[in-house]
Amino acid sequence: MRPFGISLNSEKFVREFVGRRARRWLKQFFDGIGNENLAFLISQNKNLVDYIPSDKKYAYKSFIQPYRDYAKFFTDDGIYSWVPEDLKGIIEAQPNGRQWIYNQLTSIRKFLFS
Repeated sequence: MRPFGISLNSEKFVREFVGRRARRWLKQFFDGIGNENLAFLISQNKNLVDYIPSDKKYAYKSFIQPYRDYAKFFTDDGIYSWVPEDLKGIIEAQPNGRQWIYNQLTSIRKFLFS
């Protein structure tokens, strides 16, 4: 019997919780890059991982290691859904923008989990 008729779907809760936090972080990250620079990176097919300073790379990899097994839980489509709508508009307005962001997801996964 469920109290008050409420049931908890833990998988959905985790996806929503992580998504809300990631959406804020992504907004800050892309705001730091700036819209014009983002358009340039897309048009030149630049890899975001290449622009991370080496000390930050180590910090990110160290931070993410305990969560390594959860990476498979989130699909690329699920992660892309975390990108705020205004940023999706900028990304998708660029030729090959959507493909570029999916390539970034692959690159970031390789970087973090290798």
